[in-house]
Amino acid sequence: MSNPAPFSDRAAAEADGARASAQSERFSAWFDALRSADPAFLWAGLYGADSDSETVLETAGDRPGGAMAGIVRSSRSTDRLKLAVLSASGSPPRTGMASPVSSQAGVFIVGAVLDCKLIDATRRAALFQAAVEELARPEPERRREPAAEPGPQMASDPAPFAAPPRQSRAAPPVQGPAPITDAAVLELVAQVHEPGFPGALYEMLTGNLASQMAVLCRVRGSKIKVLRASDPRDALPRGSRVGHARRAAIVSAARAGHAIAASGVSDQGVAGIEESLDLALLTDFSGVDGALAFCMDHPKGGKLVLLAERAERLEEGMVSMLAAQQPVIARLSRALGVIEGQKRGPDLGWLPMALDPRRLRFWLLAGAVALGVWLALPAPFNVVGSATLRAGSQATLVAPRDGLLLEAGFQAGDIVRAGDVLARFDTRELTLRRARIAAQLEQAQSRRMSAMAQFDTAAVQVTDGELRALGAEQDLLDLLLEQSELVAAEDSLIVSGDMSDRTGSVMRQGETMFQLAPVDSFVAAVDIGHTDVTEVSEGLSGELRLTALPFETFPIAIERVALSTPDDAGVPGFVATAQVGGHDPAFRPGMQGVAHIRAGEANRAWVLARDLVLWARMQWWRWVP
Repeated sequence: MSNPAPFSDRAAAEADGARASAQSERFSAWFDALRSADPAFLWAGLYGADSDSETVLETAGDRPGGAMAGIVRSSRSTDRLKLAVLSASGSPPRTGMASPVSSQAGVFIVGAVLDCKLIDATRRAALFQAAVEELARPEPERRREPAAEPGPQMASDPAPFAAPPRQSRAAPPVQGPAPITDAAVLELVAQVHEPGFPGALYEMLTGNLASQMAVLCRVRGSKIKVLRASDPRDALPRGSRVGHARRAAIVSAARAGHAIAASGVSDQGVAGIEESLDLALLTDFSGVDGALAFCMDHPKGGKLVLLAERAERLEEGMVSMLAAQQPVIARLSRALGVIEGQKRGPDLGWLPMALDPRRLRFWLLAGAVALGVWLALPAPFNVVGSATLRAGSQATLVAPRDGLLLEAGFQAGDIVRAGDVLARFDTRELTLRRARIAAQLEQAQSRRMSAMAQFDTAAVQVTDGELRALGAEQDLLDLLLEQSELVAAEDSLIVSGDMSDRTGSVMRQGETMFQLAPVDSFVAAVDIGHTDVTEVSEGLSGELRLTALPFETFPIAIERVALSTPDDAGVPGFVATAQVGGHDPAFRPGMQGVAHIRAGEANRAWVLARDLVLWARMQWWRWVP
């Protein structure tokens, strides 16, 4: 007899190959179904029970590197779904996802690569988890031929990633929530404005849910306020994935507005209960098998959301009981909404919390009190008027003699220093006359000397008279020559006078040429209104701010108050002359500004409303008989 061992080995090898091929085809078909559901999945692989880097099965595409091995290792160590970023900075976003699946041979890890960011991948986690659970289910047993004995090549071995068979146990009796009656709803609505309303609503909704965690919140936009919780100290822990997932589920339930939403109920086909992806993600993060949320209107705006977590998945009987209570929950929500509308008027739920006037009542009241105190406090009472800068004293320069004007180097607005020559007259005629007088003096001196030598007393006396006359005329010519130049006696500002167009013409003696004002002496002419004239008197002080110098303030002191010239309408006014303290090189007569004259103190409310009250009083007296 021939040895049948080689044929047995060949049959075993063929059976192993057929089984591997079938597993590969099944894995590829599974991935094709997953990719058709969401095209963001690019690659999938099944990692062995003893390896975090080598795959047993994988699909076509670019195989991820070492970063995926770290995600697989973390998923194997924690026995939970794990997500992490795979792409480097600057490259297209890639996210890795891994989930464990148990089998008789050990714990396998199913990994996948998604073409999206991490935040978008978290929304696809529930789909991936459901697909992994579908992959873990064993294939139905194949039909066996009755005449053939089962050999190694015909064995119906389960897939290496199939979950081990579970021992059947008697299903526990379904324990659902206590039924909510219309009477209970009416009783709850009756105490909606009482402090115990959140607690009563919490007890009515939780009932017999057998939840290991439940929290009742008020949601406004993205703001969450915990009203009642099974563990108020750690209902929504900040800085943890569980707390973040709970907050996301609560906000999502408030925005969706479904009366009842739950996780894992899409396959049960029960009307009235909405499937929630955020609740499904919450079950993955918090380690529970079931989660549900109730949502209804809050009597004071926003939404009331009750989030409950169960250690067991929602059974079909409980889901049916919840679906039966959905109309009652909807009626309760509508009743609370009606109360909300009657209580608050228009719906302001769309406003951000920072702009909701109902949340600002305390601050508005506090602001009103602070404003009242501020208005009652004493404040300086200032008389405000338009001001014009003027020179304190002016000097007029006139032509000292008749003569031809040769030069005038300054004009109005220029600042001159002491000793500067303002104008120069023609001195040629005067110079010639002085030279002639000087020659005549010499001749007279010679005649006097000859007369004295001849002892001619009469001739000496005549000559002395000529000398005195010629000397007086010479002194007059010297004075006229000295007055041929107009010189500034001190540092001054030329207020008026422009002689540039008179150069080369004859000036008459006494004709006005320049008006000068000292640069360190200015006054302000402040226009005073008729309602303020009784408040202003000599000796009051104040401040002046010029339009040309808006960031500087100059002190002023009132010297006198007088009647001003009538305006265009022929109505006379009042003007206060004030001495301006300090000096600025930029000062120019005619500058405009605003003056504040300190007239005493009064409470701030009267200071702000005085002008309006006086105007209204006069108008009332004018029109009311």
